[in-house]
Amino acid sequence: MKRISRIAAALVLALGCSRAPKPLTDVEKAAIADSVSQVAAQWMADLSQRPSAERYDAAFAPGADIMHAEKGALITTRDSIVGAARGVFTRTSAFSANMARKRLIVVDRDVVVIGAQVDLATKDSAGRRWTGQEAWTAVFHRTPDGWKIVADHESFPEPAPAPAKPKGTR
Repeated sequence: MKRISRIAAALVLALGCSRAPKPLTDVEKAAIADSVSQVAAQWMADLSQRPSAERYDAAFAPGADIMHAEKGALITTRDSIVGAARGVFTRTSAFSANMARKRLIVVDRDVVVIGAQVDLATKDSAGRRWTGQEAWTAVFHRTPDGWKIVADHESFPEPAPAPAKPKGTR
């Protein structure tokens, strides 16, 4: 009888542990999406106030399992991501990033994908200004330190073609 009781207890425990988590309600999804949206907006505001590679890196999850893609390159180490950001922000005297249109997909309680059109404005150390828009996609993961990026991708539109030279000129 003891053996049957132990087997029954083990079975109940196993069944209890194997239950899938309860699906998120629309209200829970909206709250999670709002939380990630605020984190992303605050990160861009922080970068806009004081652009630096360290502020850029602060949005990424700790550890080695992160990646960034842009301009046809896949950057898969923190040192490379920070190095690329340092190369950009060292030459930048002013920076502004604001999400225009955005959409968030709550995958589960701990993973959210955000896609946004980001309005950018920069000024380099030589005083040259650039404004434009990029498409940005990021995967945020909930960590003990809050929502952090584990992967992102930046995409810029093709540059406008150079004006055609008038006929008869070189």
